[in-house]
Amino acid sequence: MNLHDDPVCGRRCKEVQAGSLTIRPYRPSDLDQILLLFFDTVHIVNSRDYTKDQVDRWAPAERCDRMRWESFLAENNAYVAVIGDVVVGFADCTAGCYLHMLYTHAEYQGCGIGSGLLATLEENARTSGCRCIRTDASITARPFFARRGYECLGEEWVFLSGMAFLRYRMRKKIL
Repeated sequence: MNLHDDPVCGRRCKEVQAGSLTIRPYRPSDLDQILLLFFDTVHIVNSRDYTKDQVDRWAPAERCDRMRWESFLAENNAYVAVIGDVVVGFADCTAGCYLHMLYTHAEYQGCGIGSGLLATLEENARTSGCRCIRTDASITARPFFARRGYECLGEEWVFLSGMAFLRYRMRKKIL
């Protein structure tokens, strides 16, 4: 089934298409919603490609270093996508042209939010003099980045809390 054929998703995508979506710089007051969105997205969306043990290690319910998240988002070029007061996506890119995170709310997948966030980060990186953007994409995210011109440089296994995860080194030339 196409996401746009689903009545709930279709309605949500129409909200986005109707212009109610805003992409703006991250604010510290966004943190609680970002943490919840991250947890839910990993456990709902990424669980299609990863085991329960893997998603529990990736986004554990009991362990969240708020200060680390707060510091990281404040230091990087972080943006949120909001509809009204609700954060429906977030992304960040370091000064070194590394796209660290890009997550879209599980209920808004396929509505263009990730594409909007990515376009914003790419434009900011281009303006800052980056010649290319690099990222390490999950199994789930790889097709998203490939459709937007990112080339896969190879795959690698990384360990998080003692559990192995497959990811893909990807990059896109932007200048």
